[in-house]
Amino acid sequence: MNGAIAVLLLILISQITNACMWSERVEVHVLSANGYPIEGATVKAYYQRNVAGMYDAVETRITGADGAVSFSLCDSAPGYDESTLFYKYNITVVEPFTSKSKLWQDAYDVKRKGLNNLTFVYDFVLSNLTVNVRDGVGNPVNNSVVSVSGAHVSKNKTTNASGTAWFIIPLETVDVRAYFGEFVLYQRVQNLAWDTAITISAPPPIRNNVAVTVRDDEGLPVANLSVLLTTPKAEIHGKTNETGEVVFEEVAFNDVNISIVADNRTIYQRALKLTQNKTALEIVLDLHQPVISDTTIRAFNIGTVDNESYRLFFNVSAHDNITPAADLNVTLYYSVDSGPWVEVRMQNAGEGQFNAIVDLPNANTPFDISYYAKATDAAGNSKEGSRELITINYIPPPPTPTPIPSPTPPRNITSELPEPLKSMLGPVEMVLLSVSDYMWVLIFLVLVILGGTIFVFVSVNAFFYMKKAKKKENEGKVS
Repeated sequence: MNGAIAVLLLILISQITNACMWSERVEVHVLSANGYPIEGATVKAYYQRNVAGMYDAVETRITGADGAVSFSLCDSAPGYDESTLFYKYNITVVEPFTSKSKLWQDAYDVKRKGLNNLTFVYDFVLSNLTVNVRDGVGNPVNNSVVSVSGAHVSKNKTTNASGTAWFIIPLETVDVRAYFGEFVLYQRVQNLAWDTAITISAPPPIRNNVAVTVRDDEGLPVANLSVLLTTPKAEIHGKTNETGEVVFEEVAFNDVNISIVADNRTIYQRALKLTQNKTALEIVLDLHQPVISDTTIRAFNIGTVDNESYRLFFNVSAHDNITPAADLNVTLYYSVDSGPWVEVRMQNAGEGQFNAIVDLPNANTPFDISYYAKATDAAGNSKEGSRELITINYIPPPPTPTPIPSPTPPRNITSELPEPLKSMLGPVEMVLLSVSDYMWVLIFLVLVILGGTIFVFVSVNAFFYMKKAKKKENEGKVS
């Protein structure tokens, strides 16, 4: 009996300890100025729960798509007289776009009958952006991840069965991306209104038909050629018929590569961008070998009498019906005294002429040289010229030029004078040496003109002086 009473006392004490001095459910709604719920706002409740006289409990909620959260507050701290105690608590809200905060601060009120509805309205306007995601034939895409990002927003949502996702966002330019399958669809949205709806659609499915016709460089169809169409995911093989045509149907890609194989060698290859419906491609193949002439050679001894060194000039002409001469690859092959063959790329000299220069230093005559040239066109067709063998006999080197004597420097007049006079007359000599022949002529003419002027001046003065003296003499005789 005593044990049962003890258990009942423990249960009663536990219930008294956990009993709420007051409790209240708080419903919080966060809205924009135009009434749209604000998702992602942080709401906190500060209140007294276990310790009397202080806020010892904080609860945090994040608003959902409806912009709402709720709290169930319970104050179990004993020891207060309800007639004199005000049970205060605070509710704070921070919106997610610019982090502006709002505060509600009051106390428990029995008149609210356990329910406190609070609405926080911010002074900015939001937009209800509706994003519809469609596949290539216009069907809604379910479970497509849609992201919206801007200066003050970054959100991800998933489309419903109708292919739609909704966003409550600020009125700003945003980038919208939708992900499904291998597609990443993108659209930039500007000038948002209170209600804005956009549709992002995948490109229509590709249903390309590719018709390839193959002819040779004489215009005749080429049959039984293997044509390979390569897509990012598959290789499609075909063979040309008697009219030189092969058709590839329902090609599900725009970017493909087409290659043609003959004799286990790729003779044509091209990247191709297909268009919707049917793409017709006519290919002209270069099936003929290029034309190449016999190779000519000229030899020169560029060494000396005692040390021979030979330079060989090779020339060949080559052309092709399809490949321009600038795209021909002409190669020279040569061998000295039956030695190993050496390969040299010949340079295009214009008008179908190709040249190569080979230097053989320290070569002693006579020696044999074998050579031939090979031309290859853009299609890989090649043709070798005839092989030649010649013997290079001694060739005199070019004569050594007679050296040109260096000019004799002008004689230095002051070099033979004693040191005091040399230092005094040195500047004068430098001035005299710097005067050219033309300057001397000019100085001579100036001196002649100056001397003539002085002579005329003296003669005129002498004439007038004699005339004046004669006059005085006559006047003396008269007197």
